[in-house]
Amino acid sequence: GTFGHGMSPVLVLFSLAGMLYCVACWIRGVMPAWLVLLVFVVGMANILLGEVKAVALWLPLGLLLIMRKRVLKNILAFLMYTCFIAIFMSATFVAYKTMYWGNSAKMGNSVQQNLNKAGGYFFDPYEIKYGTGEVSRVASLYLWYRDPIPSAVNRLIGYGPGASQIGESTGYGVVAMRYRPLQINATALSMLLWDVGILGAISFVLLLVCGIGVGWRYVGRGHGTPWQQAVVDTSMVMLVLLITSLVYNRTLLDASTVQLLCFFCLGCIVQYSRFGRASVTSPVVKTA
Repeated sequence: GTFGHGMSPVLVLFSLAGMLYCVACWIRGVMPAWLVLLVFVVGMANILLGEVKAVALWLPLGLLLIMRKRVLKNILAFLMYTCFIAIFMSATFVAYKTMYWGNSAKMGNSVQQNLNKAGGYFFDPYEIKYGTGEVSRVASLYLWYRDPIPSAVNRLIGYGPGASQIGESTGYGVVAMRYRPLQINATALSMLLWDVGILGAISFVLLLVCGIGVGWRYVGRGHGTPWQQAVVDTSMVMLVLLITSLVYNRTLLDASTVQLLCFFCLGCIVQYSRFGRASVTSPVVKTA
């Protein structure tokens, strides 16, 4: 499916999960190369049709982490990977420009305008459109930082769940009402800072970081079967990508599909780390 209107990043994340899992299986010799290539063709179709600029970070980072032992093994492999990433980013930019951004007249007449259209507005702390209420990612964090009203308690533990929420059924939260019509919770990180404060945001991030740490130790120690290794390795990498999504959108907090992916990855890591070794260390009983 398409995951619904405006949910292209979710579709891309699930596509990346499938692509990275196939690579992890191929590295361990339990999946043929032709099947990996086939999955990549389908996955790239999803990526190109979705127009998600964050894939320029997600795919290279995901592949680097999954293939870290091969890419970082020698300088030739690293150079080949660098060339692949350069070609991929250039091809993606050209494809997006052709399919979505139009000709140069629509893109802009200067380098600054072209960069802004391609995603440079992400880093602009003053990119705020009062007419539509749109707020750039960095601007949403800047608004929280520059807010003159909160006390030390509000900074540490926030204004309460839903304080920055804007919804047809729930209405405006306490902070959202003060900043209306601006969408101050443009990212998951800004939502966490407004709602549960610095301590709540740190706790949420540490939940994912701890999962990554447990998965890293499991894979590093060589526990489990090749299939289990591939599942844990992919889950660990997906948690890294989900952490980067905290400053890209807020789907990790208000989209059940992304929450399912996140806790599925955490669950796989916990399950195999705690119980997966039994199938490897237990003796094999031969039957007649």
